[in-house]
Amino acid sequence: MAKLLETGICDTHHHIYNPKEFKMAPLPTFPWTDEMPGHPAEEYKEIQKKAGITRNVIVACSVYGFDIRSDLDALVKLGSEDTRIISLLTSDYSDEELADLHEKGVRGSRAFGFIPNGFEEARKLAPRFAELGWSLDFMPNTEEQTRELNDWVTKLPCQVVIDHQASAKSVDDPIFKELNRLMKSENVWVKSSGLFRVSEGDKWKDALEVSHSLIRDYPDRVIWGTDWPFNWSPLSEKYNTDKDEYDAGLIFRMLPEQVDEKARQKVLWDNPDRLYFQ
Repeated sequence: MAKLLETGICDTHHHIYNPKEFKMAPLPTFPWTDEMPGHPAEEYKEIQKKAGITRNVIVACSVYGFDIRSDLDALVKLGSEDTRIISLLTSDYSDEELADLHEKGVRGSRAFGFIPNGFEEARKLAPRFAELGWSLDFMPNTEEQTRELNDWVTKLPCQVVIDHQASAKSVDDPIFKELNRLMKSENVWVKSSGLFRVSEGDKWKDALEVSHSLIRDYPDRVIWGTDWPFNWSPLSEKYNTDKDEYDAGLIFRMLPEQVDEKARQKVLWDNPDRLYFQ
């Protein structure tokens, strides 16, 4: 892919699956089977080279549950200076343990509504995260879940990131209206990522319009991510960045359209730099 920025690109949302070295411990909602292929740090390095990604953020996935060892291992393999982690943590971590994780490169935690007390744990962690300069990641999938976040998440003292554009299918989707309500709060950020999750055909036109609207209205609080390796969707089967196929390369070939040149420096570098690397 042609070089988009002299500074490089920061991928703020990808996962590592390394079953050969770390046993999977999936949460009940994730249908992991041993037949599913691993996607370790070494494979992601190839993605980085092809796409010009120079910084990255590993995001906790349902396959490892609360076991963060695989992600910490991957951080070292990918380079601790240019890699950060959003883990899956609980409020029983001590201040000393959180400080140690900060030194290693952790910068926050995910909050899943389907985990018992998942949102309550986020509320408990928020004041401590604010002191550390960490964020909480939320991934709502429905209008109701996004509306629920509007009731309280904007009042949290730490930064909040909404994954995958809140799964809004289009600018006419009621979810998008709720997402815009969230974005009015200065502590809320959003990832322009996961477009393939909600789009069908026509080069993801509707989801791209969601990205364009968010970048236009909130240019200082939008970040970008690949969502690699796409949780074993059809996109995960290939990642050739040269051929025009429906594969992971499509993520990168569409990037210039997803993030226009005017906003590129902010979305692909400056914003994630402020959120994760300072």
